Amino acid sequence: MLVAPDDRTRTVSRADSRVLDALAQKGRWSVNLPDDETWLSEIEGVGGNPRRRLTEMTRRGSLAHLAAGSWVVLPDGARSPASAYSPEMLLSAVMEAQGQQWYVGCISAMAELQLTDETPYVMVVVTRGPKQLRLSKIAGRAIRIVNVRREDNWEGVDRIRLRGRTFTYRSGVERTLLDTLEYPRLCGPPELWVRAWERALREERVVMPMLTGLAETRSHAVQARLAFWLAETGHPRDARYVLAMSKTRLAGRVFLDSSQAYAGQWPRDPATGLIVNLPSKAIDGWLTYGK
Repeated sequence: MLVAPDDRTRTVSRADSRVLDALAQKGRWSVNLPDDETWLSEIEGVGGNPRRRLTEMTRRGSLAHLAAGSWVVLPDGARSPASAYSPEMLLSAVMEAQGQQWYVGCISAMAELQLTDETPYVMVVVTRGPKQLRLSKIAGRAIRIVNVRREDNWEGVDRIRLRGRTFTYRSGVERTLLDTLEYPRLCGPPELWVRAWERALREERVVMPMLTGLAETRSHAVQARLAFWLAETGHPRDARYVLAMSKTRLAGRVFLDSSQAYAGQWPRDPATGLIVNLPSKAIDGWLTYGK
């Protein structure tokens, strides 16, 4: 939870000033424990209890506690982290403190990559690792975390400089499109992400070997969905390549849209084995929307 200090308590002791000066010299605006414990302990007046010093600085208004193990510097005049930093900056500080590999993805990446004109109210963050991060809001912005447990080499994630040594991570076009097939509930209604496919392919923003290569680590269901949309968007050769790579035709009730946004009785696609649970007229309309 973000803690907004009371301006009336904002005082800076000598030890506080030394910590702030050290951060400035390092080009840092955040501090994390236990990662920063060693150099903090070497500062006069901090000694063997950096956490207590950071807690006192928070009480006096020089820092703000952002999340477990994470603090940020509050510039003069700032009443809260949200008034001083963007949600992306604060998210980066939290993830660094947690030691998480992460990226902004799904509908958030769709918006940033201009694959949709919609402005999402939530920031979707994809993480990987054994620990599920609990975070629901940052700087007033709703956060939705999805944790990847399958094998994933994190290819197709772009590193973007925010300021100084602070970076954010965002899925590129190809990974974003694949995520719409794996996590459709986090990508808006079907018409939104289907139109994203149409726009990305029409504007020739997709590197096809990257797209099909990234699909190798996904499930057979995602690979089948990829083949379906490649065929629907005029790329039958690439669709056949993906199906050959998958080496399986789905059986049972595996849906094209796993969010099951539309109810009804649906046909099976003979090429992939998917249950095509989206209206064919709607698919045609969404795919011709931008033409």
